[in-house]
Amino acid sequence: MYCGKFEFGCVTAVIETFGPAGSGVARWAVGTIRYSPEVPDADTGVLVYLKPTLIGDEPVDVANYARTHAAFPQESTVNQWFDTPQFESYRMLGLHTVASLCGNRRFATVTDLCLAVREGAAYA
Repeated sequence: MYCGKFEFGCVTAVIETFGPAGSGVARWAVGTIRYSPEVPDADTGVLVYLKPTLIGDEPVDVANYARTHAAFPQESTVNQWFDTPQFESYRMLGLHTVASLCGNRRFATVTDLCLAVREGAAYA
């Protein structure tokens, strides 16, 4: 899926994978950034897009918070003073989202994660 062209046509981003597979709702997307489509040997990058989304497989405490807060996980950030349950719910949802991207594997560095994502090995 073509995503867009930026910076005078020098950068394109192509979203290739949405996940987690079979959920019907995308919690994350992975794509390739091509810095110069006209030059085949040009460097490429990895685009990882994460979105806080509820799809029904969240930890119990996150699901309980969501049941009592209808706007979660898209609550307004006008009030920056999160209470502990709200902070922990967002933190746990973020952890759960990254775990679904990584296939619950651990990576030593962000570079290692990006390389695995580029190869499709992180979420396979």
